[in-house]
Amino acid sequence: MVYLNTDWQLDVARGPGCVIVRPHHFLVETSESVDELATDQTRDDVVLSHTASLAEDIWDILSKHMTYRVVLDMDDVDQLTSRLLGQLIALQHRVDERGGTVQVCGLSASNENVLDITKLRNRIPSYGTRDEAVLGRKSHPTQPR
Repeated sequence: MVYLNTDWQLDVARGPGCVIVRPHHFLVETSESVDELATDQTRDDVVLSHTASLAEDIWDILSKHMTYRVVLDMDDVDQLTSRLLGQLIALQHRVDERGGTVQVCGLSASNENVLDITKLRNRIPSYGTRDEAVLGRKSHPTQPR
């Protein structure tokens, strides 16, 4: 049996005092069920992940890099679904326990609106650019992509 599964590819880079993770969707064609696919299948700078384990996979990346400050570059995320928001909140809780931060950048106007509607803007800071997120300050009001 062949399953088409929408997964995440996580591109990983080191920033000054943080890890930068850029998630983007890709389709996997496999004869295995979703549950049988491994979540960490590639080299150090690219990780394959399922939405259900996204927070855990990013946590593992942070632990490996020995930092709990992460910038999520979301410029390739079409929609902040409730499932994805749940994973971001789970990650944020875990990172908070270690005194770290989760910051996002590159959100579309509609995804910025989702943060407002769900009242998550204060919990998950959003920045217009990657540089602003890395520095933790805005040079101007958030400019959606």
